[in-house]
Amino acid sequence: MTYDIRYRDTAQTALWSIQAHTDTVTSFSYNSVVPLIATASTDGHVKIWDTSKETNPTCLADRDMYVGKLFAVEFDKSSPFILTTGGNAGCLAIWDIMENVSVNELYAHKAEELHLGSQELPKEYVDMQRKGVQSKGMYICSGVRNYLLFTLFYNTYIIIN
Repeated sequence: MTYDIRYRDTAQTALWSIQAHTDTVTSFSYNSVVPLIATASTDGHVKIWDTSKETNPTCLADRDMYVGKLFAVEFDKSSPFILTTGGNAGCLAIWDIMENVSVNELYAHKAEELHLGSQELPKEYVDMQRKGVQSKGMYICSGVRNYLLFTLFYNTYIIIN
């Protein structure tokens, strides 16, 4: 449920309420550039919601991120159509939400204004803990012991602690 916190001292009804997921919602993120929110759940899915109307939000996209139960979701501050989720499989998944037809139809004009367009994400990813998983998007994964190996937009980095 969503409330207007400016009126917290008065009795008020919720501005809107949504049934977002089949399991517990663990995280949400508000997009500061376009009227979208993302919700993440222990069901492993992330959903993108359009909040541009005063009525209940509309679900534009629903995607299994294949990183286990989700505990974090965040829109990128510098690229508002890039969404990152983290799950209990020890990985993060990055998704260009402009790949989704509904999101693209509604906000392609905004991406053009910002000179963003759809950002090509690499098809390959590094995943030292879950080999053989095939999915769209890019994964950032932790390594073993004191090593961290990840791939980010075709650049590979190794960090040794």
